[in-house]
Amino acid sequence: MHAFAGKAGQWAAYKLQDCTTDNITYPTQNDARRVKWPDDNYWFYVLVPPDGMEPKEARAFIKYARALYDAGFRLPDPEVPVPTMPLTKSDQIKQIKLLTK
Repeated sequence: MHAFAGKAGQWAAYKLQDCTTDNITYPTQNDARRVKWPDDNYWFYVLVPPDGMEPKEARAFIKYARALYDAGFRLPDPEVPVPTMPLTKSDQIKQIKLLTK
């Protein structure tokens, strides 16, 4: 729905319980979380893809989000860099700088 409305690249919020949405898109995931505070633990956030999402894909995403939340985790924020195993010397240097900021 959001992709067809031209909102690709923005964030949509959906309730974990019943997958309803507020029909608003947000520029960043953090903006969406701020609006939902203090109830942001009852919502999950999706970056709107340019071509929308197939129902099967949406169901898998919802199932994954619910499993994470039930286990006490949250979906990762793609705006926050995640350290990975460096493969080259230059990658090692970049990771050390990232981790020691």
